[in-house]
Amino acid sequence: MTTRRWMRRLEKWRGIERVEENLAPYEEALREINRLGEDFARKTDDQLREIAALLRERMRESARGGVSSDELLVEVFALAREAAARALGMRPFDVQVIAGVALSSGKLVEMQTGEGKTLAAVLPACLNAATGRGVHVLTFNDYLARRDAAWMGPVYRFLGLSVGVIQEGMSVDARRAAYAADVTYATAKEAGFDFLRFYVDGVPVASWSGTTNTGWQLYTYTLPAGAHTLKWAYEKDASASLGQDAAWIDAVTLP
Repeated sequence: MTTRRWMRRLEKWRGIERVEENLAPYEEALREINRLGEDFARKTDDQLREIAALLRERMRESARGGVSSDELLVEVFALAREAAARALGMRPFDVQVIAGVALSSGKLVEMQTGEGKTLAAVLPACLNAATGRGVHVLTFNDYLARRDAAWMGPVYRFLGLSVGVIQEGMSVDARRAAYAADVTYATAKEAGFDFLRFYVDGVPVASWSGTTNTGWQLYTYTLPAGAHTLKWAYEKDASASLGQDAAWIDAVTLP
């Protein structure tokens, strides 16, 4: 028995879900996307932009009604694929489309260098950005965030979506503008610290709620509209100003 088969058996015994290698579940969606894509290829740019506007409205109505965006996945993917071909001269290959479908279903997708991760990520980004809720695409460093936002930007704009980018050293106002875009490219570090420091929505008033048994003071911050709630603990008598390095996150509540 090969080492690989032994590893799979061991993972099964330990209750670990192994890497999904069977792509058949995604091939039906791919066929539908390819079929609709042939129709989109015969349309003019203006016609595609009109279709994009209608899709955005349908997506936002679905989001307001609590309907999953996956119901319009085929249409959005086919449209984004044709937009990429026209705006960039790059038509996502079938394997990139399958990667996008898997990402949209909440899976982690591994692609080798050169297989086109940057373009593959555009498809699910368009799908989710069309709901009006905004999408963050996280990458490794500032250069890649800047490069990918500029490189993929024409696809988003073709579909009527705005794109922003976060860079180290940006002002508060510049960050607000970037996060207000439909799609925002950033590093995980910048996005994470922006979330914690509340650069985007200003500094909320902290409410002190007592002292822990370890001598730490507890502060609770709530983002506007109550979308996110964080509980922070700072060292006793330490400044509660944002940006404080010695902070312990007690709990995080996400939407």
